[in-house]
Amino acid sequence: MYESFYGFTEKPFNLTPDPEFFYASSVHRQALAYLTYGLKERKGFIQITGEIGAGKTTLLRNLLRQMDRSVKTAYVINPAESFPQVLFTILKDLEIPNVSPDRSKVEYLEVLHQYLLDQLDRGAHVVLIFDEAQNLTQPVLEEIRMLSNFETTKEKLLQIVLVGQPELRDLLKAPELRQLRQRISVRHHLNALSASEVRKYILYRLRKAGDRKGEIFSEEACDLIAEYSGGIPRLINILCDACLVMGYVEETRQLDPEKVTEVLEEYRNEGLFEDEESALEEQAGSGIAVQSPPGILSPDEIIGIERRLDRVEEALMGLDALAESVRGQNEMLHAFRSSIDELNASVNRSQSQPRVPDRPAVDSSQVDRRLAKIESMVEKLSQGSLATGDLSSIPPLSPEADRSVTRVEHLVRLLAGNSERLDRRERELDKVLEDVNIQMGKLRKYLKLSLREEAFRIDDSG
Repeated sequence: MYESFYGFTEKPFNLTPDPEFFYASSVHRQALAYLTYGLKERKGFIQITGEIGAGKTTLLRNLLRQMDRSVKTAYVINPAESFPQVLFTILKDLEIPNVSPDRSKVEYLEVLHQYLLDQLDRGAHVVLIFDEAQNLTQPVLEEIRMLSNFETTKEKLLQIVLVGQPELRDLLKAPELRQLRQRISVRHHLNALSASEVRKYILYRLRKAGDRKGEIFSEEACDLIAEYSGGIPRLINILCDACLVMGYVEETRQLDPEKVTEVLEEYRNEGLFEDEESALEEQAGSGIAVQSPPGILSPDEIIGIERRLDRVEEALMGLDALAESVRGQNEMLHAFRSSIDELNASVNRSQSQPRVPDRPAVDSSQVDRRLAKIESMVEKLSQGSLATGDLSSIPPLSPEADRSVTRVEHLVRLLAGNSERLDRRERELDKVLEDVNIQMGKLRKYLKLSLREEAFRIDDSG
């Protein structure tokens, strides 16, 4: 109706799960990553939950499009009441020929088992996907668990994906389903979109429908839609579509918060969208992402804090590595000192031995003075007060005595250079520690303030 008015090639906010309009938000990319990981790693059971209209079915349709042809899937949309009916639906969706609806459960299982073995021989992978799985009964879920017993000595013959509303999690908590719950290797809950992602979602769908300017919904209008939809894609689609209809009727191509408010008033009369206070209370109880009041941590703020904490952890890991390097430098310093002690002891021993007639005499006092100077410099070095240029102050020796301490001089020169580098690294370490302490102090202050204001808000509401 309004496509030509806005210049669309098709309606941008249809409620059907069209993979062409799949917007890969951060929450949907995360859910898709969990699904992909579970399927590639053959993790057996996978559980995906989300609120009504959160985009679970669209996510599954997009996943099915991306699957390799070697993956055979049975997509059960409306689970039947009895397990034989579920089996019949699975066999039909796998396109197994000559399957009639009047056969027994045992016969269905035999057909399915043979099909799985045939696909294994062909290198294919079989996946069963149950959408709206919260509608399955406990007995049927227990029978579905038994399907995972189809296996060889090395691998499972099929994987099972359970997708449903949050009630699915409650259903699986039943004691009777303990064994099934233990077999679920991958679990993920599909959260709502944040306010910033709602704006991107709206612009993305408008562009897919042919809009090139991105000026139909103002930023304030998008924020209002995010607030009252709670970040649920289906509710976003309903509001945006209704706003486009109103703009078409009133012949306006730019939609502002006033237009969104008019649409909201109409829907409130039908009980679809609550007023702001009721919506906040309901969404806070259900875990839907909303724009938080001042002083209360919003989901975006929590994510920001988590990312900052990740950076702090990375910095701390760097500090650990630097501290390990410092310990290594200290061990090298001790080793140099031990070498000096050994050399000094060797010189003392040589002084007590009879002089060899054909060797020139070594002035022991000269050696002692030079070793004393070296030991003093090593002591300064350990205290950080020695510069490389100080090595020139060592008194000269005769060639014979000079060879006796050449190794020590070389070690000291190396140690002096290493000390300067160590000093620089220690200064860098102090700076990083100072930055970490500042950031941690800010985080603690921010979290304490938020928790205190949250406590005040709860006391006021009580």
